[in-house]
Amino acid sequence: MEHLFIMKDRLNSLHLKESLLSCGDFPTQNLTYLKLTAMLKRDAGINEITTIIESDLAISTLVLRIANSAYYGIRSSSVKQALVFFGINHIREIVASNISTLV
Repeated sequence: MEHLFIMKDRLNSLHLKESLLSCGDFPTQNLTYLKLTAMLKRDAGINEITTIIESDLAISTLVLRIANSAYYGIRSSSVKQALVFFGINHIREIVASNISTLV
């Protein structure tokens, strides 16, 4: 449980927000990211969101790479398990902060 609070604090950090704002313009967002954002706005279920993320190799790899990193270390090959660990809203932040590397 403590990991979740630490993760939330780091995702909401001022340094992260300042870094993202200083990056300038991002390339055009891809269709999967736009679908994901729309789903999150309408409170789609985890199964539907998992399906969308799994349909995009770059995004699913990103989510699993971050989940399996030494920082989080959940050791999973399941996008759904990573979604449950991170929380659906934080997935959008993770993808948004890395979208320029995915395009």
